[in-house]
Parts: sequence; structure tokens; C-alpha cells
Amino acid sequence: MDQTAFLQRVKTALRQAGEAGFPRAGEGSIWTTPGGAGLSPDGAGEEPGEAERFLKEWELVGGHGHRLGEGVAVGAKIAEIATSRGARSLIMWDRQRDSLLAAAYRELSAAGFEVKSVRGLDSAALRTLAAKADLGVVAAYRAIAATGTVVLVGAPGQARAVGLLPPTLCVIVRRAVIRPTLRAVLLEIGGSHHGHELPQNLSLVTGPSKSADIGLELVTNVHGPGDVHALVLDGGGTQP
Repeated sequence: MDQTAFLQRVKTALRQAGEAGFPRAGEGSIWTTPGGAGLSPDGAGEEPGEAERFLKEWELVGGHGHRLGEGVAVGAKIAEIATSRGARSLIMWDRQRDSLLAAAYRELSAAGFEVKSVRGLDSAALRTLAAKADLGVVAAYRAIAATGTVVLVGAPGQARAVGLLPPTLCVIVRRAVIRPTLRAVLLEIGGSHHGHELPQNLSLVTGPSKSADIGLELVTNVHGPGDVHALVLDGGGTQP
């Protein structure tokens, strides 16, 4: 295929994607702004605030954003999402490591959902549970406002499988953990772990899993969940 034909194929695929209703970044989004214009030199969004910016960018890449005010039960919101998706089997990170996960576990169990919390499971058993679950629940270590990205840290009780294998994922995002840019997050991680072991792994999730590697056909739910929800809590403190 010559260059002209190849470029025409790309243009046609992109036009068809737009006609299919795939989300498009709006004016001022980092995804459409050359050179990151609209961001201050340190990467901080100008307006709106970081929580609003994060939710805007998250939704532009296909995620579902939910802003929960003070006193709103996170478990009730997850139950609402699970019910709308027909999900009954849930798996979450170790509830004993995070107060919000513990509260959500109690609320979801009381509502009649089958909820498994990752604790004391070997890798094989964990993967089996996660693969069979309808919905996974994790808590963000940090979130990046500029790109609508959640940062998940791997650690004991915080297995990646929970955020990768179920078709629907709910990420609890404390407003206090939102940072303006990836650079800010990496500098913070480097500073807080100076002289200590770094996290086992970092996963950066920007919307649902998607790929257009084959024929420029956009397909979701390929390498991870195709239905992702960020629950931004105005309360909840800074860390577990």
C-alpha cells in the first residue's frame, strides 16, 4: 500500500470513528491542545479546579465520572452502578487497608451483593476470583487532572488483577489525591520513597481499555475493563 492510500485509510477510519459517536475532546483539553497550551508551566490546570478538570478529561476518554459530596456513602453509589450493569459478584482490594473500602464492603454486603475482599489469597485463587467477578473496586493512590488518569499502586492486598479482569471497574478517588500532572505524581513518589523500596508496580488507567491496532477499528475491553467509573469524593481524607 502506497503512502497516499495509507493516509486516506487513516482519514476514513478517523471520520467513521467520529460518526460512530466516540467521545471527542473539547476545546481546552490536553488531548486537542498543541503543546499543552491551557496548562500553566508546572502543568496545573487553569480552570476549573483539579477535581473538575480530572472528571472532564476522564469522561472525554470514555470513562464515567461521579462526584460525591460530603456524607455520600460510596458503597451506595457502587451498588447503584452494579445494579445498572446487572453485576452481583464483586471483588475489591483488601478492605482492612483502606477505611473507604471497608465501609463500601459493609454497605455492599448489607445490600445483598456477593463481595470478596483480597486478603490472604494465593495468586491463582485471586486470578480465578477476579476473572469470575462482574465488578472490581479499587482506590486510587493518585489521580492526574491534566489527562484524566488514575494511578493504582500494586502492593500486598492490592493486586492488579482486581483492576484488570472484571468487565466493570469502580475507582475510589479522594479529592485530596488529585495532582495536576504526571510529573507531579512521579516527583512525589520519588520523594516519598527516597531511600526506601518503590511500589511493586504502578498502573496508569486513562478511561476504558481500548485498542485500534488492527485495521484502525476501535475496540474496548481488550486488555482490561471496558466500563470504568471514577468516584471522586469530596471527603474521605487523604489516605486510608
